[in-house]
Formats: sequence, structure tokens, C-alpha cells
Amino acid sequence: MEEWLRRRNKRHLNQMHVEERPPTRVEFQKILAEHGTSEIALGILNGTTDPASLGLDEDAIKFIAGLAKNTEEKGLSMPRQMSTKDFQAAMKVTHEDTSSSASGLHYTLWKTIAEDDDLSTIHAVMISLPFMYGFVCNRWKKIIDCMLEKKPGVRKIHIMRIICLFEADFNTLLKWMFNKHIMPNAEKSGLSTNQWGGRNNRSAPACAMRKLLSWEYARFTKTVLTSFLADLQSNFDCILPDMSSIFLMKKGMSKEAAYSRAATMADLERSVRTATGTSTETYQHDPGMPSLPGEGQGKADSMAIWTLISSELLLMHHELCHGVGIDRCHGGNKEQEG
Repeated sequence: MEEWLRRRNKRHLNQMHVEERPPTRVEFQKILAEHGTSEIALGILNGTTDPASLGLDEDAIKFIAGLAKNTEEKGLSMPRQMSTKDFQAAMKVTHEDTSSSASGLHYTLWKTIAEDDDLSTIHAVMISLPFMYGFVCNRWKKIIDCMLEKKPGVRKIHIMRIICLFEADFNTLLKWMFNKHIMPNAEKSGLSTNQWGGRNNRSAPACAMRKLLSWEYARFTKTVLTSFLADLQSNFDCILPDMSSIFLMKKGMSKEAAYSRAATMADLERSVRTATGTSTETYQHDPGMPSLPGEGQGKADSMAIWTLISSELLLMHHELCHGVGIDRCHGGNKEQEG
């Protein structure tokens, strides 16, 4: 069973390459070199690289052009190192029974360390070093894929959900970085007004109320309005960490931090956990084969990364798309001109 789960998960994470989605194509590889921190990527952010010169199609050119930093984004930055107080605060608010860490270094240990100022200072420096200097911590590369049922009682492996358990200190560093700096930077520099999920002070009931008011307005004014459900299946598993690097540097993350984060994701060594226990064998990216992308559910920054990506797509949609025109639509007989 474990072998089949490993094979299924590897195929699942490889779906972007199998389906040849745009970011996996050859023309994107020079942009995403060095885990999204290449000179071309930096040039795109700074506005010194012309997207039209990269051999992309028209839609991709518009997408890449939209990644150039605006005036506010050019002034964004964030601390390179986690402070002692930040480390202690981040550990103290985490519930002790939170699952984590293939290494066995549970949150109980980290919360105990956070009670001592000297130990907290040492560990705040230690967990900051990879992001400060752009290297990978080997312990962070080992994670556990927990296989959960999407529907109670349905245990078909192709429809099970993967929840990833990352090292507690790695996840805590990401939580501090995104909650305290990246997302405030994003709010400061501007997110799409239509981006609701993943933002503070925006509740699901309020979002539903906005939709209801739109429908009621259309009904009252007798305006034709069409709504559709766009459920993004396996969303977090289809985000390229190398592409995420560009979005994160756009919002103030340093090149070194972006490289370390994406390089860690590229070299993950994954065990599989079911109700029967955790597998002793692992699976990972094989040299010379397509990467295993995905930000993973269970990582502290995954929702924030999707919020940034979704916001950029909504801004682009607002700029380029002005609705769908249907001429002479009269109930039963529909005729479209042109």
C-alpha cells in the first residue's frame, strides 16, 4: 500500500509537467533558473527586462509584464533575521498538540526553548541563517505526507488529500515572515479589491454577502448576470515554488530568502503516513527528471502565496477582460452575431 501511495503522490505532484502547463515549458525555464532568482527574473521585477524578448506567447508576455514592481513595491523590504522576541512570540502562540517534524523535534521542545531568553536568541539566529545567506538546511528537507480522506469512508488513493508535516522551526519561520512582513507589505502596496481569501479582517460570511448583494442588485435592476464556480483542484500542489519566488521578491523578500525557501522545496524527501504508521521508505525528485512542484497544504506560507498569485491574476483579468458580450440573447432562441 505504501508503495502505491508513493507512486500515486509522485504522479500527482508531477501533473503540471505531464499536462505541460505554461510555467513548465522550455521558454519559462530561463526565467525560473536558480529557483526563480535568476538575473532575468530580477530584471523582470525591476522592469529592465523586456518580456517580449523572452520568446513567450502573447498571454504569457502580459502575465510576465504584470510582475514588474510598482512604485510602492520598489520600496518594500523585510528584516533578514528573526529577533529573540519574535521567536518567543511565534512559538508561544502555537498549540502544543500541533503535529510536525519528521525529525521528532516536536513543538513541545520548541515551546520549552522559547521560555529561556538565551536559548531563544541562539535558535532565532540559527533558523534565520539559511534565509539570510541563501542555503538549505538538510533537516528541513525531510517531511511527512499525511494521507487524509476527502470524503469520510472513501479511501481510494487517487482522491485522498495530502497534508504535509514540515519541521516546526521551518514552519514557524515562514509563519513569522509571512504574517508579520510579506502580507502587510502586500496590503501596503496594493492587492486586488476582488481578492478576498487569505487576507486579514475579511470573513467568509462577508464575502458571501457581497455575492448575494451583487445578485440582488442584478435582480432589482433586471440586469443579466452570470456566475460560475471555479474550483481549483489540487491548487497548492500545482504552484511552482520557483515561480513563487518572483511573487515573494516582488513583495519585499530578499533574493537569498527566496532561493533558500524554493531550494528547500525542490529537494524534499517525503515519507507517507497512514493510519498504520509512517513509511520507512521515501520518495523525492529524481535527478534528470521533472521536478515535483507544489507548495503543499500544511505549510505556513501556502495560503499567503496563493493570495499573492490570485491577486495578480485578478488585477490582470480586470485590466484585460471587460466581460463577455452576447448579442440578441432572448431566452429560448439565442443568436450570437459576429
